[in-house]
Amino acid sequence: MGMTVESAARSAVETIEYAKSRGLFVVFFPYDTTRTDFEAIKKMVKAGDEAHADRIAVVDTVGGASPEGFRHLVSKVREITKVPLEVHCHNTLSLGVANTIMGLCEGAMAAHVAVNGIGEGAGNVALEELVVAMKLLYGKDLGVDLKKLREVSFLVEKYSGIPLPVNKPVFGKNLFRRESGIVVERYYKMPEVARERETEVVLGKKSGKYSVLYALRKRGLNATDEQVKEVLDEVKAMSIAKRGFLSEEELDQIIGNTLGKKS
Repeated sequence: MGMTVESAARSAVETIEYAKSRGLFVVFFPYDTTRTDFEAIKKMVKAGDEAHADRIAVVDTVGGASPEGFRHLVSKVREITKVPLEVHCHNTLSLGVANTIMGLCEGAMAAHVAVNGIGEGAGNVALEELVVAMKLLYGKDLGVDLKKLREVSFLVEKYSGIPLPVNKPVFGKNLFRRESGIVVERYYKMPEVARERETEVVLGKKSGKYSVLYALRKRGLNATDEQVKEVLDEVKAMSIAKRGFLSEEELDQIIGNTLGKKS
């Protein structure tokens, strides 16, 4: 950018003081902290201190830090300032959430996030992933209403025009889709679980007896053990042949053909 560290620090002090003089809450955001020489980091953090910034951010601009490395960096920055820290991570190597959690565990007071992880490049840290992970794995309630997260996620998907990948953590469609027979058995025996999770049961080569029973109950049908086995065999054969799940129409045809036979 054509500046020395010293001139950048002076410019930062002037900018922070200007913003503070007008009553703004100021987060000092030293760009690309994770790739910067630590002596330079100390000079920039000192500038933030001198200008009385309200927060200082540790920034992984290119998403190139490891969780261990990021935690270590946050701890070192904490040693040289009493200003509360924030963390800003990117997801280039799919470590944005992990790095952010490490920063919070090391004492950072705030995390920069975006719904669905939208953002430049591979995206920012996903709000829903961080909130759910902190709640379930670390027992920390970040004050976000979990019941409304999914609605917010879908709204952002709609208005941003950026579709959620089917395997997106927390709200990807495939998280609520089940093929494995051993998992579907639970949903068959505990239908309230499937309803609560809005689970989609699909039939394919990994399906089992309870997958067929689940599909039959959904259609209000009954079948003998022999018919269930016959449907399952047909399902597996078709799934292997087409290399994918069966459509509802394909499943209906198999069930109709099997249950329509005379016993």
